[in-house]
Order: sequence, then C-alpha cells, then structure tokens
Amino acid sequence: MTVGTTFSHSLRILTCAGCGAPVEANLAGGRVRCSYCGLENLLAERDETGDRAQAAEPAGISEMERIARLREQESLGARLPASLRELSDVDGRLHPDRVEDARRQWLGARAELASAPSFSSSERLFFLAVLLCPHLEPRVQRAYLETAIELLPDEGHRHILRCLLARLAAGAGELDAAEEWLSPCHPEPVDLRMDTAYRLARATLAVTRGDHRVVLALLGRDTPLAEDYALDCALLRIHALDAEGRSDEAVAELEALEERVGEDALTRARQSAIPRGLCARVRLDALRRPKERWIAEAEASLETPNYLSRSCLRRFGRVLRAFAISSLVSSAVALGIVFLIALAAPGLSNADLVTLLWVGVVAGPVLATVLFVVANIQALRRRSRTREQLVQARRELAALASSEAAEDR
Repeated sequence: MTVGTTFSHSLRILTCAGCGAPVEANLAGGRVRCSYCGLENLLAERDETGDRAQAAEPAGISEMERIARLREQESLGARLPASLRELSDVDGRLHPDRVEDARRQWLGARAELASAPSFSSSERLFFLAVLLCPHLEPRVQRAYLETAIELLPDEGHRHILRCLLARLAAGAGELDAAEEWLSPCHPEPVDLRMDTAYRLARATLAVTRGDHRVVLALLGRDTPLAEDYALDCALLRIHALDAEGRSDEAVAELEALEERVGEDALTRARQSAIPRGLCARVRLDALRRPKERWIAEAEASLETPNYLSRSCLRRFGRVLRAFAISSLVSSAVALGIVFLIALAAPGLSNADLVTLLWVGVVAGPVLATVLFVVANIQALRRRSRTREQLVQARRELAALASSEAAEDR
C-alpha cells in the first residue's frame, strides 16, 4: 500500500470479483485490474451519504424507552443460515479446516447478490464476512468487510460490519481510522445487535486509549447485550475492571464466565479477542490465587508445632482419649471372645482361662498401639506427598509469575 495504513478510511480496498484477492480502488470508482488473476473490476463510487444521514437523525424516543426495547430483544439470538451451520463449531465460529470452503461460498454469494439480489444471498454474504474475518490477514479482512458493506442492502448489516472494521482498526492502533469507520453508524440504534456492535466498537476504542471507566459505563452489568457479542463484551469489561484496580471483581467475573461458557470456549474467545491480550493478567491472577492459598495451607500443615502450646496440649489430650477408648473397646471385644470360647469349651482348666483373660486384657492396648502406629505412618506418607506437591506448586507459581512479567512487558 502506497498511502495511509491498512484500515485507513481514506483508502478503498475491495475484493476481486473473480478470485477474491484484495485490490486497491479509487473512492470515485472506475476500472481496477486484479494483479492476481488479471480480471478487470468495474466499481461504482463509494457512497455513504444515506447511512451518514441516518446516523445524524435522533432516535426519536427517550433513552429509557430505547433500553427497554433493547431488553425485549435479549431472548432473540442471531442464528446462522442453515446453509452455513455446517461450517461452524459449537461456539458459532468458523472451523479452521473450512476456511477455503467459506471463501468459495463468499465468492458465490457475492456473484449472486450482484446479479440477482435477494435476502438469502445478502444474509449469507454478511455472515460469511463475519465468520471469515478472524482467519484472514488484516488487509484481506478489510477487503472482505468493505466489499460486503458496499454490496449489502440492509442498513443493520452495514452498521455491524463497520463496527467490526472499527474494532480491527482500533486493535491495530489506527484510532483515527476506527473513528472514521464508526462515523456513518447510528450511535443509538433500537436494534439490539446494532447497539451491541456499536458499544463493543466504542469499548474497544476506549480500552486501546486506556479509558477503562468508559468501558465500564458502556458495558455495565445491566446493559442489554446481543448473545453473539456477550462473550467479547464480558472480556472487555473484565479487562477494564482489572485495569481500574478492581482485581478481585475481575477474577470473580472471569471465574463465573468460565463456569458459564466452559474453559475451551473462553480460551478460544481470548485468542480471537480485539485487542489481543485481553484479560491476560486476570487469567494469570485467577490461576495464581488458588495456588497461593493452597501453598499457604500446605506450609502451615508442615510447620513443626509448639508442643507446649494450648492447641498442641489439647490435641495430645484428644489423642490420649482416643487411645484409651480404642483400648477399652478392643479389650471388651477380646474379653467377649474369651467368654464365648469358655462357654464353647467347658473343659478348659483355670490356668487356660486365666491366660485367655490376660490375652483379652492385653489385646486392647496392643491393637490400639498398632492402629496408632499405622495411622502415624500414613500421616508421615501424607506429609511426604504434601512436600512433593508443595515443590511442584511453587514451580508452577514461579512459572505463572514469569508469564505475568512477560505480559506486563
């Protein structure tokens, strides 16, 4: 590119109608030859006047009523067209091994929309642009999204794709370009998906600028959000909480989010988040805190006790009582067995009976002593395992600290 930057609004980058490669075009339109396949593309002028006029119009209702209308739409989740569902996974994201198939379908939907416009082809082109975006290079991302914006007849589709372009520009550090892409978007739409897309774009800009309070104002807990954007909004909110010094709240919300969507879905969302690195420190903090608590408890359990302290004397007293009770119970059982033997064998001599009685009396303390020794051996083994686990936990904590230092850098 000879002028500007990847997402500059003053440039025009579209996809070739033949091969889908990005081509640079004039804002006024004209003929552009693709350097990849040689096809000559005939392009119209870029025209945003209609959308800018719509964006300048007031909502016509109070903010309270607008939010109420948005809240009514929260149960209406956006669904992929049936023809595209086989391309996506359980999270609604494009399978990596279906990217080329999605590209071919994109070209087909574009050709169909250009020759015989229909709601079906328009919807497919919109969703394919959204699905493909995370799998493309920045310049190709921009070309696919800008082409869809110019071709799609639906104002809502254009609004959402411009918001996505603004997010990508903000993630790339092109903040002026992000503002320019947002300028034709209505700031107060009554459609929930359009409103959430706009909030998400504004929050992404705010995070990039370090305006974390703006993020929390845009993405409050009670803000109605479209389901397909809720995870991205939650990550921005958690990141902003941590940046504002509210790390306990950030960790709590991240743990609740992971419990709700699952670890795998959360990891994939963080990997594709805009900007990159969202919630990295919070994630490390969420992993670090339980380990620190466990290490503290393990170290306390391994400390050599003060045998003259009240707690140790009470513990020793409990052990003695347990030993005495187990001895008495064992002796009673043994004496009961001796009594049964005496009844079963009436011919035993007095000497034999006395011997059996002594065995019964002594068996209790002996058995209690054996049990006490076994319990102590098991306790020693547990302490040994705890020491090994403690060494491993300290290593893992050190690795997390190194990761956190790397994230800070």
